[in-house]
Amino acid sequence: MGNDTAGADKSLTISQFCALEEISRAEFYKIRRAGRAPVVIYPGPGCPRITADARRDWHRKLEAEAAPHRDQPKLGRAGHSS
Repeated sequence: MGNDTAGADKSLTISQFCALEEISRAEFYKIRRAGRAPVVIYPGPGCPRITADARRDWHRKLEAEAAPHRDQPKLGRAGHSS
């Protein structure tokens, strides 16, 4: 996932967010259905935006989810530790 600072302080459209994070819109909606997407606000009708804070919070959440897996041993064939 990109951590580009180009959109660091402004709100983004879903397309802009996806471009910065290097994910497809389909992937965005998949993670949104799973309840794992950043918060989307609607400042106007049909105008979904992701704020800089929501994007940062989303990154923190992803990092926190990944943290417990960093120290686990990698499994080789047949589930044995390598």
